[in-house]
Amino acid sequence: MSKKMLIFDIVGVTIIVILFLICNIMIENGFKKSLILVSDGSQYCYGVDSLEKEENILTLRGWFFELKSIQGIENEVVGEEAEMMLALVPIEEANVGAEIKDAILMNVIGMHEERLDVNEYFSCGIDYSKCGFTATIDMQEIDLSKTVYRLAVKKDSSQKSTVLVDVYLTDEGIKYTNPTLSPELETRGTDLDRIVEEGVRLVSRPDYNCYVYQFEDKLYWIADNGFAFCDDGSTYIQYQMNTTQIDNLPQERLQNGWLWSNIGDFFESHEITNQMDCGKYRVSVRNIPREYSVTNIWTGYYNDDWVWCTHFKPNYSMLIG
Repeated sequence: MSKKMLIFDIVGVTIIVILFLICNIMIENGFKKSLILVSDGSQYCYGVDSLEKEENILTLRGWFFELKSIQGIENEVVGEEAEMMLALVPIEEANVGAEIKDAILMNVIGMHEERLDVNEYFSCGIDYSKCGFTATIDMQEIDLSKTVYRLAVKKDSSQKSTVLVDVYLTDEGIKYTNPTLSPELETRGTDLDRIVEEGVRLVSRPDYNCYVYQFEDKLYWIADNGFAFCDDGSTYIQYQMNTTQIDNLPQERLQNGWLWSNIGDFFESHEITNQMDCGKYRVSVRNIPREYSVTNIWTGYYNDDWVWCTHFKPNYSMLIG
C-alpha cells in the first residue's frame, strides 16, 4: 500500500469517526430536549428555596427526591449516579401527556447537594441528604414578562418521562398554583390580607369557590359565598396526608393498617370567621402536623363521596429549618 493511500485511509477513518461522534451528540441532545410530560407528583417530594436574578442569569435552588412508596414504607433519595435534569415548559404547553420536542433546559450546576435539614425533616432511616440542586438559565432564553413557565424534572436524564411539578416561574417570582387560573382574592383592608400576601397559595379551585393558603405552619381554607356550605354546619372538608414516618401516626390508624393520616373535619368546627375580619370570605384553619413528616396532602369537599379533590404539597420552606 502506498504512503498516499495510507494517509487517505487514515483521513477517511478520522472523518467517519468525527461524523459518528457529532451525530451521537446531536441524537443525545435531541433526546434530552424531547420530553413526555407526566404529572404524578405524589411519588416525589420537592421544595424551592430561592429564585435569584443577577444580570442575565436566573438561579433556582431547591431539592427533589423520589418516594418509592407514597405511604413511606420504602423511600429513597435520587441516586447519586443519576444525572438530574430540569426544564421550563411554557404554561400553554404544560399538559399531561404532551410531548415537548425542544424543551428549555436549565443548566444544573449543582447536583446531589447536601441537605441535612431535609433529611432531618423526613427522617425515617433513609438518607435523603443528597437531594439538593442548583440550576441556572440565561434570561435571554425565556420571557417572564409574557409567559409563565412550569417546572419539569427528570430524576434521571436517561428517561424520557418528565414530571410536571407545582412550581411556576413568573415575573413576580415563584408561584405554587397556576397563576393564569388563580384569581386574586379581595382581602385588602381585612385581617386576611397578611395571610394572603405573606402566605403561599397551594390550592386554587375557583370552580368550587375555594382556595387553600399556607401561612407559617397552618393551612387556611378560604371560601366565598358561592361555596356549597351545608345549612346544618356539616360541611365536611377532607384533610389526608402521607408520611415517611408512619410509626408516628396515631395508634388507632396503625392498629387498623391505615398507614396515612386522616384528620378531615367539618369546615365549621375550625372556622375563624367570627374571630377576625375575613371580609366576604369564610375561613377554616388547621395546623400542619408536626408529629410526623408530610409528603402529600389531599383535600376537598366530601359529601358521602368526593365532590372535588385536590392533591398538593405543603410549602416546606415554612416547615423545615
